[in-house]
Amino acid sequence: MKIFCARLRSITGFLIAAAVLDPAYAQFVPGQVLTATQLNSALQNAAIQGGAINGATIGSSRPSSGAFTSLAASTSNPSLLFNFGGAGESDRALQAILQEQKISVIAFGADPTGTRPSATAIQNAINYACASPSQKTVYEPPGTYLWDHSVTINCPAVKLIGAGGGGYNDNAPTINATTINRWVGAQGGTALKIMPAADQKVEDNSVMGIFWDGNNSLGGIAVNLVSARYGTYDIRAAHWSTAFVQTDISAAATENSDVTGNIFYNISGYQTLPTDGSVLITNSAYNHNACWNHFFLIQAVYFNSPGVVLNGDDSERFDVINLYNADNGTAKGLVLNGSNTSPYANTRHNTFYLVGTGGGQRGNQGGVYSQGLDASGNPLAYPATGNNIVWYDAENSQAMPTIDPGSSLWWSEDNAPAGMRQFYYTSSPVGYVQVDNSGKITQAGQITIPAGGTSGSFTFPTYQGNTTAGFPHAVVSVQATPTTAAVPFWVSATNTAVTITSGSPDSALTFSFKVEGY
Repeated sequence: MKIFCARLRSITGFLIAAAVLDPAYAQFVPGQVLTATQLNSALQNAAIQGGAINGATIGSSRPSSGAFTSLAASTSNPSLLFNFGGAGESDRALQAILQEQKISVIAFGADPTGTRPSATAIQNAINYACASPSQKTVYEPPGTYLWDHSVTINCPAVKLIGAGGGGYNDNAPTINATTINRWVGAQGGTALKIMPAADQKVEDNSVMGIFWDGNNSLGGIAVNLVSARYGTYDIRAAHWSTAFVQTDISAAATENSDVTGNIFYNISGYQTLPTDGSVLITNSAYNHNACWNHFFLIQAVYFNSPGVVLNGDDSERFDVINLYNADNGTAKGLVLNGSNTSPYANTRHNTFYLVGTGGGQRGNQGGVYSQGLDASGNPLAYPATGNNIVWYDAENSQAMPTIDPGSSLWWSEDNAPAGMRQFYYTSSPVGYVQVDNSGKITQAGQITIPAGGTSGSFTFPTYQGNTTAGFPHAVVSVQATPTTAAVPFWVSATNTAVTITSGSPDSALTFSFKVEGY
């Protein structure tokens, strides 16, 4: 018995020593209580081989459930906090931070490769933004997106933003813009509509950083603002059959439905195909119109459709209209229309700080038309009136304005002095015409008496806004000065002509004259 006990103690000591000296490979008896030292040693000496511990992988306690839609905190799921590390910044829930970020249309299935139509995906992203209390910016990452039907923003504050709309010279087939929306829908369709839902209002929207490709006049309108207010826009486009931008009045809105308070930083592009339309068209209704909007720059090439057509704008500000009439183009650059139906539908009281609409191929291209007569030549009940062009650019062979009887347009060529309604230079005779704010007309020019002649005269034209030639009321002063030689002469003027008389000179005599009247 003593021998058995001694042998048992020896075996037990060997097992304990083995467990201590080689814990990674120790074999423990079920139910055995292990010390902390034994557990730590066993784990720290485990060999990791190719992602497995001692050759065997650790199984998942439960399989992955895939995508999740919420990071909200719960008892079993503590909130994930995030901190950018800026001075004074506090930890915030990651979910709250993500809910403030812009919404990518790609997350809704849009295809930036231009292979599949993306209009439905973009509409779904916009609908999500309309419903979201915090995410209002819908983002189109770099790429080309095919629009096969119209997309509508019908709620306030939602913005559609791209990565870059390209330069003024972007033109199909070479478009260098970073984000391109290309129309592939029905002929004459509208790509984006910003309009209220039923009798609601839509404000504070924005469209920027996108090039709108009309696909060779397949599309009708790139962006249509319907009773949209207080938004910001930068529209760059090419080849739309109606216009890059068109404004309209909602028939469903019963309160103030004006298109008002918007800022257009830029409307630019190419309308150079025979089937292309205008750059900008504004429309009005009986009681409402486009008013108090600010256009910083309209810069485009146009062809056989008028560049900018205003139908009832009131008190708008246009900083620069820089339009270039394409080769052999026939259209006016800027059209100011009147109305026979409503005093709110005639174009009035707008200010244009610089207008250039000519072309370099031939003289007298483009120009401005201010309407006072209907298509049959009858006076309009509400002609275009009280519009002012501060600087009518004389470069690029821009045609002189055409103003119908009954319509009024104040304009000056190359930045006339303040207080002038009109100021422009004339070539026949060489001189100028000036009309100040009191209505006084000044006609200056030159008259030449040929050698052997005794007199020369100049017949006054029909001045802008008048219906008959010459001074409507009376001549108040007339002056003349010989420019070739000091000779005796006499000068007289009627309401229709000025005449200078001087003997029978051996050589031609030239006189400068100035006639003032009302």
